[in-house]
Amino acid sequence: MVNVEEGDPIRRRQVLAELENSDYRAQVESARANVVAKEATLRKVINGARRQERAEAWSSVNEAKAVVENAQSELLRRQELFSGGVVSREELDRYSREADVAKAKYQSAVEQHSLVDDHAREEDRSLAEADLQLAQAELADAEARYQKTFIGSPIAGTVMCKHHRSGESVSNSSTVPDPILTIGDRETLRVRVDVDENRCQQSTRGTEGLRYRRCLWEAEVRGKGCPRRPATRPEERSNRRAHRESGHQNSGDTGGT
Repeated sequence: MVNVEEGDPIRRRQVLAELENSDYRAQVESARANVVAKEATLRKVINGARRQERAEAWSSVNEAKAVVENAQSELLRRQELFSGGVVSREELDRYSREADVAKAKYQSAVEQHSLVDDHAREEDRSLAEADLQLAQAELADAEARYQKTFIGSPIAGTVMCKHHRSGESVSNSSTVPDPILTIGDRETLRVRVDVDENRCQQSTRGTEGLRYRRCLWEAEVRGKGCPRRPATRPEERSNRRAHRESGHQNSGDTGGT
């Protein structure tokens, strides 16, 4: 999309044209969402579990402890009954296994509570920080590619020529230029012209004269000349002058003979 027309004044860094960039914009949004997710993960690692999660873990410990105490009590009763010959060995073994299972669950609940209630490990925090830095770098790269689709003006000036319209394709070739716009600064004009040597000798530095521009607009411009040194060196002009004088003398001698 081209945002200016020929003859429009432009500011420095003004966006003059915008390339098709929907895919780059989607990459920026995806990378920004990834950064938000990584920031949340890092905060979770640093802050640890919430108060409700700690309370739930401690409740599981108390529940498992009650089950262990009940299983131990039932096991002691079955051992007494087995000693009196009231229950079989099979029933005693079953209550013994239940007590072992209850004790194992209790140990698991204690370890889970310790994990939830403890601070983050250094390696977990380092990993979360590294993931966040990688996501931020990917976001910066996506934003840089997206910004390159906006064509800004390097100077303040005027749009001289519009080579492409909105919707047209632009080639990205290093050998064949395909400009979108031609811009220029009209505040200061510099014109290089060829001046006759005789006229150049008659003018001095700063002499005003009329110049016509026939490029984009027909305009009459008054400027100051800045004569450069003549194309011939002084010794060459002296040699030419001496040669001409010698030629006149020879002609005069021939005519008198």
